[in-house]
Amino acid sequence: MIFLAITVLLSGIAFNWLQVQQAPLQQSFSAFMLANIMIALIIAVIAIQFFIMHAERNQQVRAQSQAELSALQARIEPHFLFNSLNTVAELTQIDPNAAEQALINLSALFRAALNAGNIVSLADELKLSEQYLSLEQWRLSDRMNIVWEIPAQIPDVLLPALTIQPLLENAVRYGVEPSADVAELKIVLIESRMAVSIVITNPICTQGVSNGGNGIALSNIRQRLQLHFGGLAQLHTAANGPLYRIKLVLPKRVH
Repeated sequence: MIFLAITVLLSGIAFNWLQVQQAPLQQSFSAFMLANIMIALIIAVIAIQFFIMHAERNQQVRAQSQAELSALQARIEPHFLFNSLNTVAELTQIDPNAAEQALINLSALFRAALNAGNIVSLADELKLSEQYLSLEQWRLSDRMNIVWEIPAQIPDVLLPALTIQPLLENAVRYGVEPSADVAELKIVLIESRMAVSIVITNPICTQGVSNGGNGIALSNIRQRLQLHFGGLAQLHTAANGPLYRIKLVLPKRVH
């Protein structure tokens, strides 16, 4: 209706201007106006149809993305929950206070696993990761040395729940557990103007280790990041000598 109203207004102005210029007019004012209105109406109908198709396409893409995200969430089966139950059972015999804290941490991990589709703050995700590593520290004892290089003020960044924890789980499972020596697991937060990077480094140990599960977990996280952030978030992996390095890049702002 706005388009037609503008057409009528401009058609009237154009007809009057042509009369002032004494241009030869082969149509009356009503015929000139009707012809322009019909052309505008056809263009408006085509535009409306295009917008309807575009809106329907967007709805289909959102529905498909949500379905894919639900499928990815259904594939999240953190095996650490079973290991943690064994850890708690052992701690009840030797350190009841530690067993109580382990149960609190385990409860937080269960709750996060049930809400894997939620968006959480980076601070909450790092806290969950710390709770997970505390459980693994009790289980592995002095076989694992954890190094945190995290600033006191954590940037206000959002990400899907259970994004960092599975990366640490891979590091423990494929880098720390098979290691014959004390393994160092390092977590570093690097902040830039547009993004925040989480870098996780662990030893490479290939003896008796299957890499299938590692690849599935990384693919899962990449797809979840793609569904939530498009190409703004990235996950890079690299082997550098005896160390395996994972870099998670998160945008500070998502438009």
